[in-house]
Amino acid sequence: MPTPDDFLAPGGRLAARLPGWEARPQQVAMARLVAEAIADRRHAVVEAGTGVGKSLAYLVPAVLAATADQGPADDEPPPAARGGADASAADDDQATPRGRPRRVVVSTHTIALQEQLVSKDIPLVAAVMPREFSAVLVKGRGNYLSRRRLHLALERPAHLFGEQ
Repeated sequence: MPTPDDFLAPGGRLAARLPGWEARPQQVAMARLVAEAIADRRHAVVEAGTGVGKSLAYLVPAVLAATADQGPADDEPPPAARGGADASAADDDQATPRGRPRRVVVSTHTIALQEQLVSKDIPLVAAVMPREFSAVLVKGRGNYLSRRRLHLALERPAHLFGEQ
């Protein structure tokens, strides 16, 4: 099974896809930590500065985990080469029933990051991922107009855009 290193480390899939790709040790370390947390079914809190590549550091292991039950991709070694029956048995307790895909939720604080993920980062990961996956954007209810919010806005037009 591919690991985050196969994508983010020097000579990885992203380096092959993007001319000028610079592997970042902090990004690889973060991706490993995220992958371990997912595998161990535990929480992880990570703080990283600007330019580390946090989005790819959590997207790559998340997509790998979500697609793990698809079986080996064309360019992956057969199960025996990955550790035989013991390796596949370890994954069985996390598998979902047949026909039901695994899901990963990525929650962001800003619309700008949502747009970056949907328009740039997720398509990039999809281009180098050996397995198929899909992604959707679900915005919070504050981004939609409901009848209740419309009614409140019409009752209090001064509050619609806040005080300036």
